[in-house]
Amino acid sequence: MAEVRKYDAFISYRHSELDKFVATTLQRKLEAFTLPKGVSSKTKKKRIERVFRDQDELPLSSNLSEPIHLALNNTDFLIVICTPRLPESKWCEEEISTFIKLYGREKILAVLAEGEPSESFPPLLTGEDYEETLPDGTRVTKHRSFEPLAADVRGKNNKEVKKKLDDAVLRIAASIFELNYDDLKQRHRERKIRRMFSIISSVAAAFMIFSAVCVGLMITIMNQSNMIMEQNTEIKEQSNEISQKNALINQQYEEAAKNLAKLTAGNCHELLNKGRKKDALYMLRQVIPDSSTDTSIPYTPEAEEALADALDVYAPVNQLKIERTYDSDYEIQSVSFSPDKSRMLTIDTGNYFKVFDVESGDILFSKQCVSNSIFADRKATFLGNDYLIISEADGIHKYSINDSKGILLDSPKNNGEALKGVIIRPNNRVSDYTNFVVTNSEDSYLLDINGKCLLTFSLSDYINSPNTSTLNSYSVTNDGKYLAFELCDAFDNQTTILVIDSETNETILNKSYNTFAIHDIFFYDHTLLYFVCGTGTLGNETVDDNNYRCFSYDCDAKKVNWKSDVIDYVTKIQVTDKKEFVYLASDSNIISLDLKTGNVVSNTSLGETITDIYAMTNSNQLFIATQSGHNCIYSCETEIVALNRKIYTHNDARIDINNTYVSTYGFFILYNHANYISRYVESESNSFAEYGTAEKGIVEYNASEDLYICSTGEKSYSVKSSKTKETLFSIDNVLNCMFVGDGSQYVLYLSNADRKKMYLYDFTNDKTISLNEMNFYSYSPNKKYAYSKDFLTKQCFIYDIESMEITCEFELSEDIDAISINIFPIDATHLLVTDQDYHSIEIYQIESGTAKKIFTKYIGKSDTFITCSTKNCFCITYSTGMVEIYDYSTGTAELVSTIFNLPSIANGAKLKYYENKDIYVLSSSSRSYILNKDFCAIASIDMQINYRPEENIITYSDSGDRIWAAPFYTYDELVKMANDELSGYCPPIRILKEYNITPR
Repeated sequence: MAEVRKYDAFISYRHSELDKFVATTLQRKLEAFTLPKGVSSKTKKKRIERVFRDQDELPLSSNLSEPIHLALNNTDFLIVICTPRLPESKWCEEEISTFIKLYGREKILAVLAEGEPSESFPPLLTGEDYEETLPDGTRVTKHRSFEPLAADVRGKNNKEVKKKLDDAVLRIAASIFELNYDDLKQRHRERKIRRMFSIISSVAAAFMIFSAVCVGLMITIMNQSNMIMEQNTEIKEQSNEISQKNALINQQYEEAAKNLAKLTAGNCHELLNKGRKKDALYMLRQVIPDSSTDTSIPYTPEAEEALADALDVYAPVNQLKIERTYDSDYEIQSVSFSPDKSRMLTIDTGNYFKVFDVESGDILFSKQCVSNSIFADRKATFLGNDYLIISEADGIHKYSINDSKGILLDSPKNNGEALKGVIIRPNNRVSDYTNFVVTNSEDSYLLDINGKCLLTFSLSDYINSPNTSTLNSYSVTNDGKYLAFELCDAFDNQTTILVIDSETNETILNKSYNTFAIHDIFFYDHTLLYFVCGTGTLGNETVDDNNYRCFSYDCDAKKVNWKSDVIDYVTKIQVTDKKEFVYLASDSNIISLDLKTGNVVSNTSLGETITDIYAMTNSNQLFIATQSGHNCIYSCETEIVALNRKIYTHNDARIDINNTYVSTYGFFILYNHANYISRYVESESNSFAEYGTAEKGIVEYNASEDLYICSTGEKSYSVKSSKTKETLFSIDNVLNCMFVGDGSQYVLYLSNADRKKMYLYDFTNDKTISLNEMNFYSYSPNKKYAYSKDFLTKQCFIYDIESMEITCEFELSEDIDAISINIFPIDATHLLVTDQDYHSIEIYQIESGTAKKIFTKYIGKSDTFITCSTKNCFCITYSTGMVEIYDYSTGTAELVSTIFNLPSIANGAKLKYYENKDIYVLSSSSRSYILNKDFCAIASIDMQINYRPEENIITYSDSGDRIWAAPFYTYDELVKMANDELSGYCPPIRILKEYNITPR
């Protein structure tokens, strides 16, 4: 190890902005400090040579504690930078504690940088507990308080703090040099005065010389005056050139910053797809402005959209939210949970065994050791909730999770050797079982929580070829009476189901099958469930085919309750919480059996690879986790897959899931080749809250979303208030009904009784107008305008339906008259002409009776044309996910924006502009987008939404006709939520390096 040099002082501080500023400034000032002349120190030193600060002094190391302890062992004084953040630092507390043990408290110097002493001084500096012996010999613990020597450098800003640090340096130097502070301060002041006099004398002498020289130079200056004027002109030209270059550099910087933000937005979605929410938020916060008024970093809408996604503000209520990640050091191979599910054990390829607190994410236990097993799930298991059993090279160790202390267990043979073997985890759902099984080449043992052997048995007693056999799994009843083991003989290709009464050591069941296809044996009460594929015997019955069978065996009665043939290989078995049904999961099917009879109740294909199943509490429902992340709750009583629970995916990206685990604490995902676990929950802080109940048969909302048309029965419609559900009016015996314009006054309906005549109804004035004589053939998307044609005169018209006035009159060319051509008005002066045969779109503008074509486009069958009902623009959405936005308000159809990667925009989509927020909403049946004034997406929402501008909320209806609402968040609100979510969080180093994240 390299020699550690002696330090005069060691600075301990938190790595936050103010603390770091004080520490670095203090280090620089101390190392530049020298004693004034004539001042002698008891230490014989003239200056402070080295001050330790970890950021500058620490070498690259995976273990920071060793260099810290070496530095503390070789330092004279400990300087503690005290702020309200310091007492929270476990690392700083360890540094102070270590120094006190080495040198006591006398050489600890405090610097108060922020806050009050009561909140900024750590408890180690203000007091200690000590024991005192009373006259009667009793020892009691008492507490004594200290007032640490502190220098106050608190200030309103860094400039004021830096100024006060000069006095702090004198106080600290006085302690280091063992001098009186007042004497040192006085001598320091005298040195400053001498320096000032020296400088003044030098300046005066220089001034006299300068005056003499000035007279001589005056003539030269006057002669050069004209030359300078000429040079000024040249300098101005160069200045203009530099300004132009600076402008170009600033433009290039802004473009680079925007591109970085766009790239980061893509990386953010990648991290979200991997279940790393906080890392995604942290990454975004480094490249986006702190507020809508912050101009130091350019704003990008892509980053705002990613920010909304990372915060889950517009996620539907059935989408699982990323709650937490649990990081290991290497790729995780195995995951298991304590009986009460509150703790999680991970084993990685680096042989690290880590136990996490599921709720907080804290690491409760961490140990690296070489295991005796090559299979990760046989290296360790929980023993109750507070202990771990780990199979290590020298034997089986039992560790306390709370204090990490461990013991090596003795062999039950009492031969003075350690217990060796591999650990078999129980395949059961028992909440408090505390026994475990160890098996080796000779024997298998069942031991209790104290390591006492409850049962010993040898594989040779039950299997013909013990040398080629293994104990695969076991299960135990709630009361520990019955034990079931799965024994596999690789030589004979045979599997044996063995059940033993632990109280009497009696063999209850010993049946062999010519197969390896036995999976997930487990008890409920005293009944064993297991699954078999292959030949074998059970009682007097011979199984001589390769059918798949599930068996229920009653251990008390020592008989088979039932056997059930199923159609697929079973990977998981689960009994419902009410103990009425048993679910069998195959690759993508869920088979349910009656638990009493074994009869098949249902067989449902999910079309998804099933990774885990979990019985819902107090019900017969089953939570099913799938490899795609589209999880669901299933009930065999209805055979309906309901209440879809989907984890986050951006644009339906593929999720690379290795395995899933479901418990009362949420939904856990282990991604392929990942060194972390992600936990998803149904968050109570979801932005969407229940807003009301939607009526069935809602036809449409008006522009402000405060009214809606509802089909109340066959050929009956009503207009109702969104807030009160009050019916404004009803119409019977009509074929359809729709709002006109903004929907605040008129509706249009087609009468069924009156030979399908069209009527306009003014519901604010209770007035009806017949439109049948108008020969209207088509209507604009907002039903405000209608197209009509006189086939005798060939004249065409666009009508304003509300006023019944003609907005324009014109003729169309003869070629626009084919059967495949459809004509629609867009507004008062524009027509849309579509050709179904050629998939063409044409827009005409009517001017002075002439129809002028301003736009032509050929699109595919899967592409969609959508007009904006509230502004002169339209969009074309392509099956590739590209969207083109056109503005036709200037007499031409001009392409104003092209958006990429906006999939799921299907037929029936709507585009609306909301002037009060200056936003557009593009919504379809499966996905919606909020666009800013420049038509850039700032939010993507995985459902069809309605925006209600009066309340500034976004609403959607679920499959149960409930309406959910969430606020429409501004950029500033999103940033604040991100800051609250992060709250000082920093990603692991590997994430920072992998995504090249540079903290700002």
